[in-house]
Amino acid sequence: MSPAEPSSQSPRGVLFSRLTGRQEVFLILLVAVVVRLWDCNAPYIDGHWIKQLQVAPIAKNFYRHGYRLLWPQTDYTPDLSRNYIEIEFQLVTFLTALLYPVFGMHEWVGRMVTVAFSLGTMWLLWLLLRRHLGERPATWGLLFFAFAPSSWYYSRALMSEPAMLFFSVATVYCFSRWLDTTGLQAGARVGQASSLPSPCTAAAASRTVSCCVGGATGWKAWRADTVVWFLLTALCGALAFLVKLPTVLLLIPLAYLAWVRWGAGFLLRPALWLLLLLALGPALAYYWHGKHNIGAHYFTVGVGLAGGMWFSLKDFLRPGNYSLMLNRLLKDHLTAVGMVLLVIGLCL
Repeated sequence: MSPAEPSSQSPRGVLFSRLTGRQEVFLILLVAVVVRLWDCNAPYIDGHWIKQLQVAPIAKNFYRHGYRLLWPQTDYTPDLSRNYIEIEFQLVTFLTALLYPVFGMHEWVGRMVTVAFSLGTMWLLWLLLRRHLGERPATWGLLFFAFAPSSWYYSRALMSEPAMLFFSVATVYCFSRWLDTTGLQAGARVGQASSLPSPCTAAAASRTVSCCVGGATGWKAWRADTVVWFLLTALCGALAFLVKLPTVLLLIPLAYLAWVRWGAGFLLRPALWLLLLLALGPALAYYWHGKHNIGAHYFTVGVGLAGGMWFSLKDFLRPGNYSLMLNRLLKDHLTAVGMVLLVIGLCL
């Protein structure tokens, strides 16, 4: 069996040999949730409080003044009719507001929404890593992601980042599964790319699949699981791009996976262009609406393509910005323990 191929059996745990692999993963997820419940009703005034206090009123106004998802309102002025704001797609605050009638308007409600997204991200990340790298790397990757300090913090903050991570990992995972169902060799993995036959040598064995992926005449020949993974990829991709527009950078690893499977010819496959349209279309429509119908008349935080918040060339030309990024990486994300582990890992 290839090391990148998941086992059909239940192997022993990587960290705890007395547990099966799935029991071990469940234990990691359980502990990860427990540590995220600490002080879960704390006010949104901890680190990175600005963003949390910016979006918390949006959840409150959804709850009090109507669930108009495309017209988020903040509390910048006493005049509610002037408080519309151009901001990223407010899925997290909308879900939080939906829970307010049941549990009341408390900070822990919003934190539990982001913790739920984080838990889903951990599970999908483990599945994705196991699919491509094997059981041991997947478990260690899950352990690091679950308990890294910055992961712990952002996974319980009232921000869009937990949802962005969830839908990003889900998109890559679903896309990988979709590629498997349309691949030239059943069960092939990205890690086995060198063993994939070319389209010419595999034509006899994959004529139907090649037709339905490479030409419009064979779309009806898609298997049921092919359609399901295609639609799931489109849905998760659309939500990822909606929640945070800079997630369009996710197209780079997706293009790489497609290139590994089909070579440069992936650019000629109509299915991929349709997938791109389905995934990007909703985000383009939403941010166009935000710019022209909200940002042009009310408040804006510059989240659209013209806002300059997610890419600015001059930021890359300022040496001081690199020291700032390095300082945040070492102090806020890796911490002292992580820096030691980084050095050890680089030396191994």
